[in-house]
Amino acid sequence: MSDVTQGDECSYVVKDPVTRKFFRLKEHEAFIASKLDGATSPEEICSAFKATFRATLPGPSLERFLQRMDALCLTDQGLAADEIARRQRSAASGGGIASALLGLRLPEVDPERMLTAIAPYIRFFFTRAFLVISALVTLVAIGITIGR
Repeated sequence: MSDVTQGDECSYVVKDPVTRKFFRLKEHEAFIASKLDGATSPEEICSAFKATFRATLPGPSLERFLQRMDALCLTDQGLAADEIARRQRSAASGGGIASALLGLRLPEVDPERMLTAIAPYIRFFFTRAFLVISALVTLVAIGITIGR
């Protein structure tokens, strides 16, 4: 778990070693996750939460959080080796290179600046005139192909 600070908010990034996915947890969630060692009871987690954050953690809220962690496979559920291998294969396939490229996010790159800069040069491609010219060129190409 590594901490990330943005402005006044501190969050933590957790990597699932099986699926190799990253999850961002808020400070309260990270505190609870750090207590999930299998030996600490839910009551002890609630009391430690109250001592640390000076706020009560209702049992149902903790239960929902634990269910969410289980659903995301971030807790050790005693999975069999074949189930872990299946999840690794599923995560590795991920949808191919196209989805990987389309899902690529670079925080340093602002596409708005680039698109604003090239808009005057490509504006014609989004007009009715371009649509009509494209349709005519396509029809001429089809006519030439059929004629041969």
